[in-house]
Amino acid sequence: MNFDFCNDQPGRLVALIIVAPILFYKGIKYNDLFIIAFSIVLFLWDLYWLVTSKPNSYIEKNENANNLEEVNTENIYN
Repeated sequence: MNFDFCNDQPGRLVALIIVAPILFYKGIKYNDLFIIAFSIVLFLWDLYWLVTSKPNSYIEKNENANNLEEVNTENIYN
């Protein structure tokens, strides 16, 4: 699998749509104000970055970019 085009947007969507609402529900269910506050902050934080960041775009790589040229190290140690 080639993940060269990915950034953190898929993870932010998961946090925004799945994780934050589950944490909010669990915070209400167990009457835990810290979990409720954390879920609200997580939701707002990820929503902010999703709204203000650019969408994913594929960046075509140069085929020779991964082929490192061999470095002649013989003269370094002599």
